Amino acid sequence: MMFQIIFVTEADEISACLRDTYEGPYKPTITPIPTPESNACYRSETITRDLTEIESHSSLGPITAPGSFAAGHALVVTDVTVTTADDETAAIRGTGGHRANVVDGRPADQYHVEFDVTAAPEGARYDYTLVSRLVEPAN
Repeated sequence: MMFQIIFVTEADEISACLRDTYEGPYKPTITPIPTPESNACYRSETITRDLTEIESHSSLGPITAPGSFAAGHALVVTDVTVTTADDETAAIRGTGGHRANVVDGRPADQYHVEFDVTAAPEGARYDYTLVSRLVEPAN
């Protein structure tokens, strides 16, 4: 999986800064997508993780953005490759802009996101679906 963290200067810019998450081969949108204001978005470098090599948890951070981008951020999956037991690449929905978590302001603590790949519904144009779930950290 490949990830990016997108930071914003104003909380209301988050949708505009995540415009690439509205598009893709399995999720077209007819909703008008706003264009972000100049310099409203800051994208981290791409982070790559092979989930087959992780036994439990893996941290993506710390990731630092310039101080003016403290109004919120989003964890976005930018690409996923699923390989079957036969070493074939499978089509997956949720690649190229899956929003794993969106945070207003600065988070009070670390947060955890779980990812899963599930079988697609019967008749779908893809084989699997990427699913994410925010897990509240234990205090």
